[in-house]
Amino acid sequence: MILVGRRKIRELNRQFLNKNADTDVMSFRISRDYGEIVISAETAAENAVTYGLTTENEILYLVMHGYLHLKNYRDYTERERKRMFDKQDGMFRELMKKSRGVRR
Repeated sequence: MILVGRRKIRELNRQFLNKNADTDVMSFRISRDYGEIVISAETAAENAVTYGLTTENEILYLVMHGYLHLKNYRDYTERERKRMFDKQDGMFRELMKKSRGVRR
């Protein structure tokens, strides 16, 4: 997982997806078993405020989104988006339940 700024993720979005826009997360398949997830730290921090999460938890949420893309989940249609976000939300809830007892 790589954290980048808004300008860099926009550049990657333009270069690889032909979209001249910001995004929060991108996934790149490197091989059948490996991939890379790129997250805009700035966008994650803004999303965290919007969704009432810590920035760290928003980054975890975005990692899950990128991971699901690497596992061939898509979010181009409403049906695909619902399926993907249902899975992502379930994974996130499970992680949050398990982490409540963890002390740092």
